[in-house]
Amino acid sequence: MRTLIILASLPGTGKSTYAKNNFSSEIPIVSSDEERIKITKSYAVMLDDMNIVYNAVINRINELFESNNDITVILDSTCLTDNRRNYFLDGIKNVDRVEQ
Repeated sequence: MRTLIILASLPGTGKSTYAKNNFSSEIPIVSSDEERIKITKSYAVMLDDMNIVYNAVINRINELFESNNDITVILDSTCLTDNRRNYFLDGIKNVDRVEQ
């Protein structure tokens, strides 16, 4: 079963730390912060179009789900609004279960 766990909270509240401390190290964590640093080379740079980062997150999760039928993936992003969560969920394919 492909399971997506969405960690959603205000910036700086410890989502990444929580994920690292409370889940197995075998569960991949796909973080919008980490994808942004890959693109911009800095945590501080905010893009005018953050969908570039969010699409990179979606693509990474889709790659993980395509390569494994039995995997749990953690989505680590602010995701404060239904619109943002739905943006991710609309783009992520082959997910069997979502935990929020």
